[in-house]
Amino acid sequence: MRSRNSYFPWVVGGLFMCLPILLYLASRTKVIHQNKDKEGDGDHHAFDIKYVEFFSVRPSQLVYLDKKGYRLALDSSEESNYIEAKSGVIDKTSENFDADSNNSSDSSQTRSVSNDSLMNIYDETDAKSDAERDESIDYNMGWDEVQEEPKRIPCALKGPFVNLVLLRTHRTGSGTLANILYRYGDLNDLDFALPKQKSYDFYWPLHFNPSYVDKKYLNSTAPNLLINARYSPDTIASFMPKDSYYIAIIRKPTNHFESVFYGYQIDDLLGMNNYSDPFDAFLTKPKQYLLQYLHQEPRFDININMVKNGQMFDLGLQHKYYNDPVMIEKYIGDLAEKIDLVLIMEYFDESLVLLKRELCWDLDDVVYFKLNQRSPEYKETNITDQQKMQISEWNNADAALYDFFNKSFWNKISAQDQTFYQEVTKLRNKVNSLEKECIHTLETNRDTGEMEIKLNEHRIPNMNKYLCEKMTLKEESYISYLRKKYNLKLKEDSERLRNWFYEKLNKTRLEDSQLLGL
Repeated sequence: MRSRNSYFPWVVGGLFMCLPILLYLASRTKVIHQNKDKEGDGDHHAFDIKYVEFFSVRPSQLVYLDKKGYRLALDSSEESNYIEAKSGVIDKTSENFDADSNNSSDSSQTRSVSNDSLMNIYDETDAKSDAERDESIDYNMGWDEVQEEPKRIPCALKGPFVNLVLLRTHRTGSGTLANILYRYGDLNDLDFALPKQKSYDFYWPLHFNPSYVDKKYLNSTAPNLLINARYSPDTIASFMPKDSYYIAIIRKPTNHFESVFYGYQIDDLLGMNNYSDPFDAFLTKPKQYLLQYLHQEPRFDININMVKNGQMFDLGLQHKYYNDPVMIEKYIGDLAEKIDLVLIMEYFDESLVLLKRELCWDLDDVVYFKLNQRSPEYKETNITDQQKMQISEWNNADAALYDFFNKSFWNKISAQDQTFYQEVTKLRNKVNSLEKECIHTLETNRDTGEMEIKLNEHRIPNMNKYLCEKMTLKEESYISYLRKKYNLKLKEDSERLRNWFYEKLNKTRLEDSQLLGL
């Protein structure tokens, strides 16, 4: 019969095995109660919530579930000015749209409780805040082997760059640039970080988060390409390879604002579609029209983010800094340190040749068709000098952004050799040749004003047919194509693995039979 002392090691061992679980449960219970105390009775929320636990959420976060089952994970210390969720809105007490609004006599006091956040958008003070979360994907998706890689070396020694990040900027030619990168990755069998099935834009206007990536299409290593995600420097850096090359494209604020205003039908959004000249009317009192919309609408169109400093918004600047010149200058300096190349839409061919040289690509890799361009009849072509000045003043942060990177762009070009403009000419000739071979007509979409490319289906030379078809794919179409391609590849890999397994099993059975003399 065993003595009592003989059970002592087993008891102690069991306690040690259970201790981590007990400590974890205790800490989580404490966090929930703390956050409940901080949040109060929840009257400031626009919908009923209940607490939900996910093991993948950080201890500093509280997970909510809205009426439609939409998950939100927020830092308990977060003081977001604006938060947007597709199936519901969390309203938080916030400041007015810009700093000048604080001087308004009663704008913040007449606002209703359901309208106390000015925009149905996501603009955070903490870049690591989470929303639209999928608990099946690890938020802290980092790649240990990637973080140990050395800093990037000159491409002349390494060969073509394949690890690329294109940052999202709207109405800047980013759709055409994205097509170039999709084609390069597709033809070279590179790995993409594709958005989840519900989204084609990584849930813009949210800052990029790894949980927005469809993990099904990722291997055990980091992807090569992340295309058109809203800038979130720390998160993207932890997700992508350390030697990734960061790219952005911007546009002259005058042209950009005009494109935003009519491309996103801001006149309809603001109830100005009956005005004889809504563009000019808005520029005379932009803040008045914007605040009028924000105070009247209980739920806002996400494109309202583009109405003021849209390019800087895409690149991560928070609304509260729009009237802070010091912060704007500092933020632009940070962008200059972290983004390897900022292209200029007005000089698209020069930008592509510069990009081609930076990445050590071939000229054929950067041929393109203009995608998402609007028909001239849908453009405001006669912008006066006064309107240009008004646009620059209203989009002050975008103007500072463009001035800075336009100068750095031409500094980079001035450092090129004498063959640079020869390559620009060659690129234009290649593009013109492909347009003649491939494009039959350009048809205008009457709803959007965008021109749709119709191909010469029966006249395209066989050697260029595949290329022409790929060059016309817009972003959503290319993402859909890549998903189908990856699904087919996964199916083939699965069948190959299953066949290998059965071959191995049959071989083992045969060897066992021979060994037994059967």
